[in-house]
Amino acid sequence: MSAVSEKEPVGVADPAQAPEVQAPTPLAEPATTAPAPATDTPPNDDTTNKPAPQQQQEQPLTADSVPTDAKREADLQSAERDKETVEEFQYLLEKSQHLFSGLSDLPEIGSKYWQPHFQRTFEVYTKLWKFQNQHRLLLENPVHYGLKRWEVGEIASKIGQLYYRYYLRTSETNYLHEAFVFYDAIRERNYFRGELSMKNSALMIKKLRYYARFIVVCLQMNSTGMMLQLLEEVKSLVEVYATVFNPVDKMEWALVVKEMALFMQAVCGPVPVDDAGVTLPASYRLVPRRGRVEKEPKFRLQEALVVGNRPTQIKFSELTLDMYYVLQMLERESSVNPMGAAPSEGAVSAEPSATGISESVR
Repeated sequence: MSAVSEKEPVGVADPAQAPEVQAPTPLAEPATTAPAPATDTPPNDDTTNKPAPQQQQEQPLTADSVPTDAKREADLQSAERDKETVEEFQYLLEKSQHLFSGLSDLPEIGSKYWQPHFQRTFEVYTKLWKFQNQHRLLLENPVHYGLKRWEVGEIASKIGQLYYRYYLRTSETNYLHEAFVFYDAIRERNYFRGELSMKNSALMIKKLRYYARFIVVCLQMNSTGMMLQLLEEVKSLVEVYATVFNPVDKMEWALVVKEMALFMQAVCGPVPVDDAGVTLPASYRLVPRRGRVEKEPKFRLQEALVVGNRPTQIKFSELTLDMYYVLQMLERESSVNPMGAAPSEGAVSAEPSATGISESVR
């Protein structure tokens, strides 16, 4: 389905509040003492009946009394710094988009061909994510750039997609959990809000695609509770999208919702229980390794080609039901807890490491 295909780049943390960047303090100017005003009083012999002239009080130092040239120079320096900051953000944003679009052209096998590109992409997104957090106040100012909240959400969504794509190529479930953390943070901070008030159908489509990707991640993590919540939310969004915007693709999104519901029903339906009717935990993945292995195996599975056994079956996006089960049987459970962290300003790892997300994004 083209609406949610992972091949189509779309444009990961508000994850806990990070401290806001304070505006730079203006350069202090040297204090100057205004000369006392001269008094030019005509001589008068009769001073007994005249009140004594009042002494003029010293006026406080104001911005108008600061030397004009020095103030103008300070303003020019501040404006130049702001301009350089905006240009650096634009450069990082354009470079990240270029590298991200190149992920679709990488070969499916042969890590020596695709891994360097992923590494460069992680590095650029690390810099971009830190930079937009450090300079958020300046970038949000319409005078300088006018960064919108949904644009920050789009960056976070790309980071989530980056982690998910890396997981698909490595079968390392830690990266799947990192993708979950970014997607969950986008939902909690409601980055894609305002699509109705702005009458912005393009923003609504970005939001729907984000939900579709988040549901796929939750499917891979067997997070049933979160899947059901997301399904109800995306149903409501699709109804609003069809009613308010009356788009030509409303039937496609209705079909996407139907596929979601059928796939979840197939996955969540057979639940194992014991003799007392208590639900038993079920996992299709291998257990994580505990400690070091005394004797390393001579052979190690590096790549696997999985082919579906039926031409037509239940599927959602590019994921068919048999592929869903087989993929998990070739993986190990993650050793990290995805619920305990939200993306921080330095969230993306350039290695990439599986613990690159730690605390919060504003």
